[in-house]
Amino acid sequence: MDEVIFEAQMVKIPEAGEFGQNSEFINGLPDFTCSIREHIKVHESKMIRLRSIEGDTLQEVEFYNFLPGSAVALR
Repeated sequence: MDEVIFEAQMVKIPEAGEFGQNSEFINGLPDFTCSIREHIKVHESKMIRLRSIEGDTLQEVEFYNFLPGSAVALR
């Protein structure tokens, strides 16, 4: 595995205001943002770990801190 192309996760902003629906267009929730990290080394990831199995001949991707709404792309 060469790199984590990107990892993205929805993050709650505690100090954001309340949601107000707009009557003219579809709007989202103001108390969430998307945290994106790009082109990082696998050992720097905050969402995956690599584990060697079967005597280092195979590697397994272990997901942790992978909440609903998260995404990760690997190379």
